[in-house]
Amino acid sequence: MGKRTAQIVAHVSPETASMFRSMAELEETSCSEKAGDLITEYLESKQSQYEAMRKVFGSEQNDK
Repeated sequence: MGKRTAQIVAHVSPETASMFRSMAELEETSCSEKAGDLITEYLESKQSQYEAMRKVFGSEQNDK
C-alpha cells in the first residue's frame, strides 16, 4: 500500500481510548500507526476471505 496520507476519525468511549493508547504505548508505537495497522490487517483479512469465497462459489458467469 502507498503512503499513509489520508485521515479517518473514529469516536470511541473514554475507556476504549485509554486502553488503545496503553496498547500502542506498550507496543512502542503511536495510536495513529496502530490504528492504521489494524485497519490494513482487517482489509487484508476481508480480501482473503472474499477471494476464498469466490473460489468456492465462482461467479454467475461460471454457472452457465
